[in-house]
Amino acid sequence: MSRLSIPSSSIPLFLYPQQPEAYTVTLSYVPEDPLQPVIQETVNVAYVQDNVGDAYEGMRPVYYIQSMLNFVNTAFREAFDNIMVAVADIGELYAPTSPPYIKYDSETKLLSLYAWGSYPPAPATSVGYANTQRYGIFMNKPVFDNFFSGFFSREVLTGNGQFNGIQLLTQNYGDNVVDVSGEDYVVMREEFSSAPLFNKVDRVIVSSGMIPTTGQVLATSQQQSIPVLLDFILPDINLDRRRFEYTPFIYRWFDLAQTHPLKAFDLSFRILFETGELVLLKINGGQLVDCTLLFTPKDCCYQ
Repeated sequence: MSRLSIPSSSIPLFLYPQQPEAYTVTLSYVPEDPLQPVIQETVNVAYVQDNVGDAYEGMRPVYYIQSMLNFVNTAFREAFDNIMVAVADIGELYAPTSPPYIKYDSETKLLSLYAWGSYPPAPATSVGYANTQRYGIFMNKPVFDNFFSGFFSREVLTGNGQFNGIQLLTQNYGDNVVDVSGEDYVVMREEFSSAPLFNKVDRVIVSSGMIPTTGQVLATSQQQSIPVLLDFILPDINLDRRRFEYTPFIYRWFDLAQTHPLKAFDLSFRILFETGELVLLKINGGQLVDCTLLFTPKDCCYQ
């Protein structure tokens, strides 16, 4: 295949996991009373379909970074509401008056965590929690590793109440406090951009059931396998929302294994996601896939 151009505007950034507990966030509170256990409220990050009737409906597609942020921020809000009640039940006050949330800056390509006040350290009387914060903000490893690994954080394996996950650390440096609706928020910006992580499209696969080749077979973690004419690994950059363009400098050649003249052939185009899902490319009406195949006698000058 000497050229391939496919429209990418209708391709999701990633397919959301089917398991409800795949992604979670947690808010924690270290009580003033050292005899009280640490309070944790863990909430599943729930998928909400925002496209109706699109080509990938049923596969839980996510098309925008903001969509995933909406899911996460909604989960933080639910955890915040729950922990307010849980702390009040032990006769103490949960000081934050609003939940943490994450924003994306499309110009800098950086995410920012907004957290109420300074999120002070836990009281010294809290045995075993000298290195944590009274008001903890956590994610489980899958959601952190897949989307938010640019944040200043630490892994917690036996921390608050044996919580397993990643703690997002907030610090007041003096110049990172902003006023939001009359309240002070500490803003923790990423040290490096996590934006490319949201694009889970790994490659474009072109195959044919009518061109008999001695080429490769692709096997995925989802136990799918197909013969491959082209295995186009996409650059590790932000997803191009217009077209994917394959224009090789060096051609990949396959020997044909047919015993009769090849008078017709078919082509199938698939998207392989990093998580192993292999799905047929679906395009909108009026869009076209443009490709060129080069057939030559074996051992000719092109090879």
